[in-house]
Amino acid sequence: AMVLAALAGVLKLGKDQLLWKQNEVCKHVVIVLSGMLEVKSRSNGTVETLGAGKALGEIGLVSDPHLSPYTVFACEDDTMLALLPYEKLNPFLERLGEEKSRGVFAYLNQVLWPRFHKNESKQVKEDMALVIQGALRCHWARARLYTQNLIQYSKVVIIIQAAWRGTLTRVRLRRKRQEPFTVLIQQNWRMHTARKAMFRRLTLREERLQGRETGGQKLWKAFRRYQELQHQEFEERRQKMAEDRSVSSAVRSSSVRSSSVRASSVRSPSSVSPGGGGGGQG
Repeated sequence: AMVLAALAGVLKLGKDQLLWKQNEVCKHVVIVLSGMLEVKSRSNGTVETLGAGKALGEIGLVSDPHLSPYTVFACEDDTMLALLPYEKLNPFLERLGEEKSRGVFAYLNQVLWPRFHKNESKQVKEDMALVIQGALRCHWARARLYTQNLIQYSKVVIIIQAAWRGTLTRVRLRRKRQEPFTVLIQQNWRMHTARKAMFRRLTLREERLQGRETGGQKLWKAFRRYQELQHQEFEERRQKMAEDRSVSSAVRSSSVRSSSVRASSVRSPSSVSPGGGGGGQG
């Protein structure tokens, strides 16, 4: 004990004063002489509180370098700590006898190794949590950047829409300004067409009064003339067909007569010769 007291240094901490930060390299075994120490983790908050007689940092005896898995700070004023550096404590343990060294290493195997593996697993989980948090933050940053780009695109779209609406409003205003002139032109055109129709009616009336032939009368006369020509052509065709029929009937009658004459001429000698021969014989 006197040797350990000679090796140890004393540290006094005030309230909320920091001893170790998380993931900081530890170089001492800490023994609480008075006061309280609070052990905190980033993910789990307060892990435990250590009072007088408790030790911290023993895992550094079996791991090199040893990173503190927790953040440690004082909870009370005038917290007294004894610091045993690893550089002096390891040679002291080597100078002990075989039996004592076996007891120390048995203590290390039974107590420190499970605590070391537990702390290592917690540290790995915390590192994984940090990696996941970093990935999520990167994802959120990309999402924010994407939303900013969308906002910029939406601003551009709004500007284009505003410009297009301005163009449409200008076109509408131009049309409204042109509407009176359009109405005036339409009215003038309607008046012109009305005057033209009235002039046509007056000219037709004057032609009728003067006895001149109108366009309708000329058309009717042309139609009557066409009907007469059609009737004449029909009569000519009918007469021609009648003549053809008379000629064909005459030809047929003449052919019948000639055939009958031929038949009679052929029959008459045969009928006379048998009678004459019979009379001579008698």
